[in-house]
Amino acid sequence: MPYYVQMQQTDFFSFAHSFSDAEARAIRDAVIDEQFELSNGFGRLDKDGDVTLTFIKSDGSRMYDLNHIEICRQFAQGDHDGLEDEIED
Repeated sequence: MPYYVQMQQTDFFSFAHSFSDAEARAIRDAVIDEQFELSNGFGRLDKDGDVTLTFIKSDGSRMYDLNHIEICRQFAQGDHDGLEDEIED
């Protein structure tokens, strides 16, 4: 069951996307400066607490910078498998 996220990027543009359970876990468990895989791209958490998600499409790639704590909160609100219990502020 997908996790739907709708939020502002760090540059104030809107972002909306559905993530699988595996993608939600990869984002939630991200380690600073280590790349993680998404089904159609990859991501990386920076030392300032922002996560950059890069989605690869046939016409190029698109990058989104999101606040890591906020995206994890949204995953917790749409909890499907106990993720909510594991997230702490």
